[in-house]
Amino acid sequence: MIYFALKEESNQVVHIFEMVEKDRGKACECICLCCGHPLVAKLGRGKKTAHFAHLAEEGRTTCSADEANESGLHKIAKEIVCKSEYIWLPPVTISEQNDPDRNVEDYKQQEPLLLGEKFKLHYQNAKTEVPFDGFKPDVCIFQERKNILIEIAVTHYVDAEKYSKIKMAQMPTVEINIADFIKDYKEEETDSINDFEKKLRNNLVENVENKTWIYDPREKEGIKQHCERNRELEIEYQQNRIEILKEQEERKKREEQQESWIQEQQRLR
Repeated sequence: MIYFALKEESNQVVHIFEMVEKDRGKACECICLCCGHPLVAKLGRGKKTAHFAHLAEEGRTTCSADEANESGLHKIAKEIVCKSEYIWLPPVTISEQNDPDRNVEDYKQQEPLLLGEKFKLHYQNAKTEVPFDGFKPDVCIFQERKNILIEIAVTHYVDAEKYSKIKMAQMPTVEINIADFIKDYKEEETDSINDFEKKLRNNLVENVENKTWIYDPREKEGIKQHCERNRELEIEYQQNRIEILKEQEERKKREEQQESWIQEQQRLR
């Protein structure tokens, strides 16, 4: 079932829950966000769930309800980020995989390196689909020093081709994963469209657990720091290992001495 549509007059994404009786059928004046064909609003009666549907006379369409909902959710998410005045961003994470010489037996060297802490980025200007060198980010947040790009993942994530273009442009880029929101939005699951948008905004703006830096210029220096940290940890690991082996040897020696003493006492009896 399709729950998102584009209102032709306002060019705004709407949810089926925003439709009232006067919007029933063709009166909703909405089109599909995926294929652009006209939709009708089926408001439902009794146990029937309200939803949008393609006009029968327009013929069959190749887009599915999932594709239409994904497009709608993606567009709403971009608008929320653009209209917000701030967004919480996570620290840059340097994966342990960036150090091939790490000691995998040392759990400390298996931990990623975090550059800084999460932070609140304030901004006054953000736009969608701003063209860069060969790609268009979902949202560009304009800053005095360096613009920050936002990619919003519903079911499609940044692929290798787009990543290489982002890296070539050296643009700091964060990917926000909102895949959990792509599901059937039934009335019993959502109190209202305002409640839905509040939860979505919280995931987009407030949370950092679902955000990942796709690229950050500090990454190169961070990998260097990560490797240097692991070399220091390796020295510490080997020193501890020597101490442990030394303690084991001393323990074994004491145990052998004790066993010899016991045997000597038994012999003297």
